[in-house]
Amino acid sequence: MASDSMQLGLSGAPSGQEIDRSDSQPTKVIFPLALKHQKAVEPLKLEVEESAESTNPQSMWQVYALGGFMVMSWFWGRWKERRTPSP
Repeated sequence: MASDSMQLGLSGAPSGQEIDRSDSQPTKVIFPLALKHQKAVEPLKLEVEESAESTNPQSMWQVYALGGFMVMSWFWGRWKERRTPSP
């Protein structure tokens, strides 16, 4: 390369110089069709429900019983599957 040629840095400016981008707008990409089909979305609202009665230990046994039944039926199915000889 010739010694009088300028080398450009990553920003596109000659090396050793900085570009002042404070007055320029940020780069945006806009898709016109997406803006046309965009729908307004309502903001989410937080709703708090009183769930004190659903965590009562006297009624939780039903949840544990159902979970135990599901796990045991899965375990029994796997046990029968492994016990049968494969052809």
